[in-house]
Amino acid sequence: WGYNQKGTLGLNNRTNYSSPVQVPGTTWEKVACGSYGSVAVKTDGTLWTWGRGHYGDLGQNDRADRSSPVQIDGTDWNDVAMGNGNGYGAKTDGTLYGWGRRDYGVMSSAGATSSYCSSPVQVPGTNWDKISAGYYTIYGIDDD
Repeated sequence: WGYNQKGTLGLNNRTNYSSPVQVPGTTWEKVACGSYGSVAVKTDGTLWTWGRGHYGDLGQNDRADRSSPVQIDGTDWNDVAMGNGNGYGAKTDGTLYGWGRRDYGVMSSAGATSSYCSSPVQVPGTNWDKISAGYYTIYGIDDD
């Protein structure tokens, strides 16, 4: 529930809600929300995003907004994080991927060459276990 101008709530509309409304679909396991978007993992290991896509925030290889959950290619996703225009996903093999804005060094270590990455790119390292994002920041805990 809350502000839904860019489809941030994943309810296939842009209506604001003052009480909880279920996001379409079932078997959601983990979810993270950022300033204008959300990212989630289902129990089958698939990764989904919705909301604002202005900076490639949704990892769909474009900059379009999505008001309903859309899947990012691949499976075996384990953990997710969403910041201010950035999304991140850690896989069960310990690899970490990110997409969205590159401001202030966010995503620059992943080899991004433009002001944004609209598709997931791997961040160096292979032992990522837990991740969290903030305003232009990403935090990670490796498995040791």
